[in-house]
Amino acid sequence: MLSDLLDDLAGASDPGELAFIGWEVVQATARAALSVGGRWQGSGKWLLRELRAHDPALADALLSAHDDPVRLTAVATDVLERAGGRLWEGYRSQGDPFHQSLRHVAAGELSGETAQSSGMRRLAAVSGATTGSSRLWMGQTHVAPSTRSSDHHHGASETAIYVVSGRPAFVFMEDDEEVRIEAGPGDYVFVPPYVPHREENPDPAQEAVVVISRSTQEAIVVNLPDLRQR
Repeated sequence: MLSDLLDDLAGASDPGELAFIGWEVVQATARAALSVGGRWQGSGKWLLRELRAHDPALADALLSAHDDPVRLTAVATDVLERAGGRLWEGYRSQGDPFHQSLRHVAAGELSGETAQSSGMRRLAAVSGATTGSSRLWMGQTHVAPSTRSSDHHHGASETAIYVVSGRPAFVFMEDDEEVRIEAGPGDYVFVPPYVPHREENPDPAQEAVVVISRSTQEAIVVNLPDLRQR
């Protein structure tokens, strides 16, 4: 948590340790500010983009202070004050990970405010925007009849798929030959990071509905000319 990172920063003297801790403080401060503001939290470039959209002055302050422990501590402490102050031993705050509330997302509360593509309708259930999650995204995808995605991979994201209804197919290459997984209701499919594949719904009349869980908030889609590994 940010309070512990600030303690580490104050106690460090090795230049390498200071550099590594400093960037951890930058990211933890950004996430704390976005959490207080009820905003979506991503990782990597998406974290910076969301922070710039939410609080551009804070984004600039963190970037300029990342290698100055005194200035960085001041910026982070200001954000912590917005969140209820630093967490000391024997106390807990709203941001304490051991004392948070469970979040219930009812079936009618799924959000369409997420990345969309032709022939597929996505609904977010568990996300940074809906529940405050930072390492997990979960939602539904409705795949229209006779739909075929482009060949693509999902970058560093791990993806797990549960088939609710329909007969979706998942195609990838193995030993220079296409392999086709034809799934049905109750089946699960795991897509490892960077594996080229495509999704299809060959049924001309029935849509396919799947539940997707992935390890990144952002929907990473890298389109490819074919299914060959690169």
